[in-house]
Amino acid sequence: MATINIDKFYIAAITKDEIGTGNLVFQTPDYIPGIQSFQAKVKTNTGELYEEGELSDQDTTLQNVEISIDLGHFSNAQQAKYLGHHVAAEGGVYALDGDVAPYIAILIKYTKAGGVYHGYKVYYKGKLTEPDDAIKQKEGKINYQNVSVSATFQPLKNNGMWKYTIEEDDADCPEDIATKFFSSVIVPTEKKTL
Repeated sequence: MATINIDKFYIAAITKDEIGTGNLVFQTPDYIPGIQSFQAKVKTNTGELYEEGELSDQDTTLQNVEISIDLGHFSNAQQAKYLGHHVAAEGGVYALDGDVAPYIAILIKYTKAGGVYHGYKVYYKGKLTEPDDAIKQKEGKINYQNVSVSATFQPLKNNGMWKYTIEEDDADCPEDIATKFFSSVIVPTEKKTL
């Protein structure tokens, strides 16, 4: 079903991502207000094997996921935290040439066509890149200029996951998904069939 609105946007820093049980740790997700648009472009690579002039096999691997977000608000403190910058004692944020953005997870909520059901997605591991600064004069009219942030995402080292999607009209969707989805980063387990 088509989507009609992007509703919520959260970021959770990753504090640990290593192989083994208990080696995947996320901080509590932070709400980033003012989401206006969200786009994820999946890049894959496909290898093809030809035998006797015909395609006989092929395999596809995930290269990365390029994410772009337009925000009405991205506070100085949030930029410092998620871009690896520093909060100044005098107020504001400053950036150094050696700053390194932390790995993060992105969580979103969207509305499906008809407005009755919502969907939720997690992109598990990526880093934000420094947004461009662009400020334009009013020219006799109001022209809002938002913060556009981009990120490159990859699979988790711990379990190989890179995305999770759940929608309220899924048969197994928990009834309390709207309240619990943003309280922590959900890492699903495979449903066992008989």
